[in-house]
Amino acid sequence: MLITIVALCFFALVQSLYGVGILIFGTPFLLLSNMSFDHALGFLLPSSFLISVHQVFLHRKLELSEGSSVFPVLVALPLGLILVLEFEQDFKVMPLLGLVMLAAALVRTSKRASQHLRKILIKNRLLFHFFNAFIHGVSNLGGALLPAYSSSVYQDKTQVLKCTSVFYTVYSSAQILVLIFMQKSWVFLDGLLIMPLCLFCYFLGNKYMPMVVTQKLFDKLAIAVFWCIGTVLLMRSFSN
Repeated sequence: MLITIVALCFFALVQSLYGVGILIFGTPFLLLSNMSFDHALGFLLPSSFLISVHQVFLHRKLELSEGSSVFPVLVALPLGLILVLEFEQDFKVMPLLGLVMLAAALVRTSKRASQHLRKILIKNRLLFHFFNAFIHGVSNLGGALLPAYSSSVYQDKTQVLKCTSVFYTVYSSAQILVLIFMQKSWVFLDGLLIMPLCLFCYFLGNKYMPMVVTQKLFDKLAIAVFWCIGTVLLMRSFSN
């Protein structure tokens, strides 16, 4: 349990900078520890939800052109999550997500390729958010593509963080409501107990990380995060 707590605290630090971390790294970590999918959701969602809400509130004055993209998420994510919880389907999405994240890391190394990707994503926002929300519903890992999307569509690191945290808030709130609706609210007990420590680590990172991470360093670290997420997803998929 101590290793789990330390790991989640580190993931909270990562989320303070990139808007993702607890769910992306925590989900495969807990599943590798033989925790059930619904229990892992309950363990991670409370902290991830409150961190995302705080990040949205912190940058509430910053406007994004993503309002119309929320509706597809509200349809696709509950559908995916209910399929998994009700029918216990085993969706093999981790290898695909891992490869996509590694491809995103490669694309980010080329300015020309990044600009081309940005045009594609802006043109197909609704499709991206629908399919990514469905993937998140069935795997809890759709957030892996959010930083890649956000950093491709937006240039400023604050806009990237705001975009990612907005959709993570929608993702986690929808998941929490579905679990409560399906009478699985008991899974949140452990997550509520560890939440204060995760929040402390997040606020620590939120206070000091922006002081040392410039836009240039942010972009370089983003590529490293993409490589890490892609590698973790691929390792998780091959461990089954």
